Amino acid sequence: MSQEPRYLMSFDCGLSYVGGALFDLDQKKMLECYYIDTGVDARDEAEQTADLVSKIHETFKPYLNNEGIVVVEYPEQHSITPAPRSSVQGLACTGGGIVCMLKRPNNKVQFVLPKTWKGQVPKD
Repeated sequence: MSQEPRYLMSFDCGLSYVGGALFDLDQKKMLECYYIDTGVDARDEAEQTADLVSKIHETFKPYLNNEGIVVVEYPEQHSITPAPRSSVQGLACTGGGIVCMLKRPNNKVQFVLPKTWKGQVPKD
């Protein structure tokens, strides 16, 4: 990036939805927050993920030609967790799709582990 980033786009992935937020770094404030959903239905998981990532691209497209940072929560599988491995893999797939869809030469993308931004606080 040639200058200071203008926007921060952040994402918390679900299997059929994504929470997103857009921050203006110059003004140091959140501009918008989003709940982007495809709904669970009979489509193949890959089709559903592709539709979700396409919706995210359409929502954030106006901000992609600016200097910016894209941050996506990247799931972590723990050996003692009851979460099925397939769920964690689905979250990782959604996060990877977001990074691929939103990456531009003038912005930076990064994954953040849940423990990095929220510590080891239980979900409840």
